[in-house]
Amino acid sequence: MNLATNACHAVRDKGRGKVIIEVAASEVDAEDARNRPQLPPGAYVALSVYDDGEGMNEATVARMFEPFFTTKGPSEGSGLGLSVVHGIVTQLGGDILVQSAPGAGTRIRVLLPACPDSTEMPSVPPGTRTPLPRGTETILFVDDEPSIASIGRDMLERLGYQVICAADGRAALLEFEQRLAKVDSIMVDLLVTDLTMPVMLGRELALQVRQLRPDVPIVLMSGARENGESEAWFDEFLAKPFSLESLARTVRSALDRRARRGVDTTSSQ
Repeated sequence: MNLATNACHAVRDKGRGKVIIEVAASEVDAEDARNRPQLPPGAYVALSVYDDGEGMNEATVARMFEPFFTTKGPSEGSGLGLSVVHGIVTQLGGDILVQSAPGAGTRIRVLLPACPDSTEMPSVPPGTRTPLPRGTETILFVDDEPSIASIGRDMLERLGYQVICAADGRAALLEFEQRLAKVDSIMVDLLVTDLTMPVMLGRELALQVRQLRPDVPIVLMSGARENGESEAWFDEFLAKPFSLESLARTVRSALDRRARRGVDTTSSQ
């Protein structure tokens, strides 16, 4: 999703453009492995994303996977998207190849080790799969990456929740305060916030929300959990990228934890 979003941004300024996504089997031979020692010879799956946008110079390509590095405007993202992609691919034993030049577009090729043909997925007997926990509460979902906010909203709405999205901590805090000020407004039952955002960090947002309503449960989202991050200001941690199942169980756990403390999680008018 991050690669496709960046490709769309690259062609956006032209008014029109082309984005091509391809998936194919690939082989890394001994010669390839010498040039890229992190890739042992063998079978791989190649995911390629190409755009015919403005392209990048060598200096930008060299830094594109650094955390917080971005060529976007201040309201268009934190610069963590490609860093998260690189971290995930590396953890899976893969690599990313980038071809780009000013005026020539960009091709990003992700190589991931292929599963052996003999690998079999464990079968799940019919009727034994545990259904995902659902709910009807109102959730304030905060992330400065539009693609993540859109995915989060779609997943939560599929699970039955009412969702309010905010692009940064300040906008989220304003939304929260406005709902508190209106007698007939539906209250926020849960805050799900990214850790690192422009304008206001997730931790600062959470602490201010807790001052307004100490009973509100908080879920922290992040690509990597920081060792020094205290759990005192959040109830549950959700690692990015998240699946529908991990999101469903984390959200329900946070809401149920508040219920166990004797607080009704049903939205109030």
